[in-house]
Amino acid sequence: ARLSPPTSRPRKEYRRPTPAKNMLPQSRIMRMLQLSSAFAAATAQGCPARNVFLDLGTNWCNTATIYPDLVRAAGRTPNPGPWEVYGFEASPLIQPYVDACYASRSRGEEPPPICIPRSGSSNDLHAQSRAWGCTGPGHRLRRWRQWMYPCMFRKLRTALHSLYPDPALSKPELIRERLATHMHRDTRPCTAAPARFTFVPGAVGGSEGTMKLQSAPEQLIRGGAKDTGITKQATSGAQFVSRYYTYRVPVVDVASWISQSFSHADFLVVKIDVEGGEFPFFSKLGALNATHLIDILGMECHNIAGSCGKLVRDVRHRAPNTFLLREGTRGSGVYRSTDVQPLRPARQAALIRGCLAKYPSGEGAPSVEDLRLPEHVRAQQELGNFFPRPGGDQDGHA
Repeated sequence: ARLSPPTSRPRKEYRRPTPAKNMLPQSRIMRMLQLSSAFAAATAQGCPARNVFLDLGTNWCNTATIYPDLVRAAGRTPNPGPWEVYGFEASPLIQPYVDACYASRSRGEEPPPICIPRSGSSNDLHAQSRAWGCTGPGHRLRRWRQWMYPCMFRKLRTALHSLYPDPALSKPELIRERLATHMHRDTRPCTAAPARFTFVPGAVGGSEGTMKLQSAPEQLIRGGAKDTGITKQATSGAQFVSRYYTYRVPVVDVASWISQSFSHADFLVVKIDVEGGEFPFFSKLGALNATHLIDILGMECHNIAGSCGKLVRDVRHRAPNTFLLREGTRGSGVYRSTDVQPLRPARQAALIRGCLAKYPSGEGAPSVEDLRLPEHVRAQQELGNFFPRPGGDQDGHA
């Protein structure tokens, strides 16, 4: 019998298996494996790389804990392990409070209470003015500054002019000791360790030395102290400059300190708001070829000291991988300029009543001259500050 030819079976078409809907991309899986292995190694051997936040211009300690917001806004992933926070502030009148605030933060506590709004700008002060009863017809219009400033300065005059510097915070050996804190590597395990806060009482610059600083108390709640070399070129804040509040303060070469203290392995976040001091700082940082060490940069630039557009272009050119953020409240690529959380209305009202009772304003308030206590004057002279007198200016030397 004739055999019939074998029937050819149809070839099965090869189809690439479709990934499950919840399957992650391979690049993301590799990144997660790298992070998990780094975390395991860091947990077993201590943290090989650090997370560092430099708060250059910490003001009233109201930006010491904004680094999570900066990291979130940039969409970056920090190293496993705790944070090291270093804050710099130039104003001698603010430094005593910031020193106490950083000590509280290191203990995991809230900042100590103070009868002065912890505001770093006019907008911050405006947000708190309603609780102090300083609202008027122009509260929601552009005229609000004309109403708010006189009212807030009148109510806070006694508290503001009761501020005085602490001579111990201006000693060079203290500044050197705190700058050397980065050498003491954190030996704590990398699992949920709290941040370590270190306050350096000095101005931010690109070289060591001293500078003449105008630090009138009224200016400190609406924008910060100003370098006299810069404010001579601008009229902003001129009405707040007092002959009693001009100081000679130390300048820290923060640019050289960064280049010598940190490496590419460290996750470095920098926020800078130093009233014009950003220009010599970035000039020196660029000369040292260390701008690229910064992973995230939050910057407020001041045109009174130079061209902000040119500065930003230079930073982007030297550090193309640095994520640059600007201060703001809305939109992408911005960060909030304060970490101060509003109190409940009842608690805030009680605090303000207590502050006004402790520091009265109005008819019974002492004059500014009466507030110039001998302790305050001695502190200024010990600091080596400029202390002008009615008969003429006498310059101290730091």
